[in-house]
Amino acid sequence: MSTVYTPMKGTLPWKVIEFLTTNPDETLTVDDISVKFGVPVRGLPVQLTPAVDSGALVRAEHEDEDEMVYRLGAGHPKIKARPSVHPALGPVGAALTGGAATRRPRTYIDASAIQIDCDVPIPAHAGNGRTKWAALLDRMDRQDSAELPYSVRASLQKCVSEYAKSTQKKFTIRRIDGNTLRIWRTE
Repeated sequence: MSTVYTPMKGTLPWKVIEFLTTNPDETLTVDDISVKFGVPVRGLPVQLTPAVDSGALVRAEHEDEDEMVYRLGAGHPKIKARPSVHPALGPVGAALTGGAATRRPRTYIDASAIQIDCDVPIPAHAGNGRTKWAALLDRMDRQDSAELPYSVRASLQKCVSEYAKSTQKKFTIRRIDGNTLRIWRTE
């Protein structure tokens, strides 16, 4: 009785087989795998050797170039294709769910395009990327403010703290409602 090779879920061989099951006409070079799955090139072929030895993956020389490529082998395990999942970033268009470390989707903002408002009163405290925020902070004069999504709060606060120390400019950030915050330059 022979056993079918099945890599542990979440390992590099699993991810490569899952990707190639989803994209059966593709081949992947070592560099492709490194970029797609965020792993170093060094030692990558060794990690995939059990999958190659079992026939789950085929390692062959690329026809046009002097480079090795991996493709799905005839002996690959039945790993479900996941066309809506980016190999490195996770589900496309949705937050990752489940598991011990649930991640929120990242918010990307062009800080140089954010509107700056003047004379918006600062509300009382309600209690208790990575974006280059300096592009926004450099454009703000005293009493200017800008409204941003609340999801950028942590990265904004860190940048404002560092920026304020280096420029002697002062800022305050307040939550406006559940989804927005506003930053003011106070001095």
